[in-house]
Amino acid sequence: MRNAALCCAICAAVLASAAGGTGPPSGTVLARVLVSPLSVTVVVPADPPKVGRDFWIRAEVANAGSSAVQNVAVTLLAPQALLLRDAATQVLPQVRPAEIRSVRWDACATTTGGYVVMARATAGPFTAESPGQLLQLTAAKRPSC
Repeated sequence: MRNAALCCAICAAVLASAAGGTGPPSGTVLARVLVSPLSVTVVVPADPPKVGRDFWIRAEVANAGSSAVQNVAVTLLAPQALLLRDAATQVLPQVRPAEIRSVRWDACATTTGGYVVMARATAGPFTAESPGQLLQLTAAKRPSC
């Protein structure tokens, strides 16, 4: 009985020390990092388009991985004031390793000013977003799309 009491006292002291210890925590943390092989860039016209006239916006999708990426959905993220004549999301069936593929949108706007546009490329677990690009529209005599 005396040994059992001594054993319980030692266990209690060890547990109290572990719970309130001042040392760094210990243990193992498992994590998984998934790096997207995709990158996307938006290209806007070099010369500012005129309001009411159609112009092109292009996205270039690159695959820096060692395997082809299938069914890459490329979405143009743009303000509603920018009228798109094409679907906002277009699909590239495949982007091979080290390949750059392009999609483009026919667009128009009826209001002068600056518009920030971006593109997002998504394929399975991979997503990439472009930096924003400023699209500046200049005045025209008859601004209608």
